[in-house]
Amino acid sequence: MRLLDPWRALRAFRALSRRQRGIVFYSEGRHDWPHLEPLVCHLAGPLARTICYVSSEEDDPGLTPGEARVLAFCIGNGAARTVFFRTLEADVMVMTMPDLEIFHIKRSVHSVRYVYVYHSMVSTHMIYRKGAFDHFDTIFCVGPHHVRELRESEALGGLPSRELVEHGYGRLD
Repeated sequence: MRLLDPWRALRAFRALSRRQRGIVFYSEGRHDWPHLEPLVCHLAGPLARTICYVSSEEDDPGLTPGEARVLAFCIGNGAARTVFFRTLEADVMVMTMPDLEIFHIKRSVHSVRYVYVYHSMVSTHMIYRKGAFDHFDTIFCVGPHHVRELRESEALGGLPSRELVEHGYGRLD
């Protein structure tokens, strides 16, 4: 019975209206919450937006943020997660997981804008794999060092220009 829980969560997510699934946050687990919480709470609180928070861990605090406008789902980290990503229908997907398109987590076959939020302040090329950010449409940069490095990687790799936002670092800001 436990193995079906992620699939039930996926079905429940898909049963939402397209409008309710407009903004989706994905968290690998509780360690992502400190980086996503400021965005989730601002959107669901002062901006009064309904958002979906999807996590791979049952003990992720983002699954119970105390905001009525946050619709939470735990899809695990197995096949249901892979299907979730590949078939996602949403306007925006916000996540702290790099390497989109590099391993088994792929962009949706549907048109979705992917936003990356850094969980680290370090250089984009010191601890991350080559191409870790190449498949994101928007990147919330910690500071100007990320903007410079990402623009340089676009030029060197012949990549299209992405939207780079000097967002800061939630744990310090």
